[in-house]
Amino acid sequence: MLKGSLKLLPALLAGVLFAHSVRSAEISGSKRDDRVAVLEGVIVPGDYEKVSQFILSSVHSRIFLGSPGGDLGEAIKIGRLLREFKFQTIVPSRNAGEAIQKMLVQLSGLQNPQRNYVCTSACFFLFIAGIQRMADYGESPGLGIHRPYMSDADVRLLSADGAMKAATNTRAVVDAYLREMGVPAKYSDAMFSIQKDTIKWIDPESFTADFQGFIPELIDWVRARCKKLTDAERKIWDALKDRAATRAENLMVQNMLPKWSEQYRCEYDLQAELSLEAYEKALQAGKLKLR
Repeated sequence: MLKGSLKLLPALLAGVLFAHSVRSAEISGSKRDDRVAVLEGVIVPGDYEKVSQFILSSVHSRIFLGSPGGDLGEAIKIGRLLREFKFQTIVPSRNAGEAIQKMLVQLSGLQNPQRNYVCTSACFFLFIAGIQRMADYGESPGLGIHRPYMSDADVRLLSADGAMKAATNTRAVVDAYLREMGVPAKYSDAMFSIQKDTIKWIDPESFTADFQGFIPELIDWVRARCKKLTDAERKIWDALKDRAATRAENLMVQNMLPKWSEQYRCEYDLQAELSLEAYEKALQAGKLKLR
């Protein structure tokens, strides 16, 4: 359960100071794939500069997010950077068995998996910034939300009117950011209906319907370039891929597997191409500082 508070953008809400014992998030390359970056730890003020320097100095197209949350304003800035460079965002999974989870943790290189093999609170705002979103294993993400809030110490400094204005501004910023990232408004409603110290996990059905894969603005464009399965085959695949049991069902899945693999590879490569194009634009604009 996350105790750290979430800070809104400085222009709208007074800052929240974290205890000195809280370490900032770290970003590094992944052991599994040289195109994957890994962000781990609590997000604190100043992390945007760290992430920005990393992204602008080394070409990556995907990022694994292992964070229990932190500073909301900082997360929004990082999220907009990930969207600019058209990253794929990846979160830990809750349904991986112990052996598989251990392997995934090793591949990601997390230093503190007990605390950070999740993406909750402010980390949600990083995840939704991806143009393609996925869970590390299967479709049961370790993705959770709760209500953004100020620390009790900061709230005590406000008048009643000031507290109401801060709450209204917080909701306005969250609503605007979710719209910007193409996320259904119901998640803002859900977020602000939850207690500040309680995590609501995104269930697999909601994750598949609202987050899995490319963002809504790109789905038709991607399918026009990568579609291999027919609509009828896709429905059958989605229905059977995780529960093929009978001989006939297994045979249907096996027959569709080459098409599905070809489509998956096409989408995988297309996202990487979009990210590379974003890097090329940044290079032309003189923003990159490649090592």
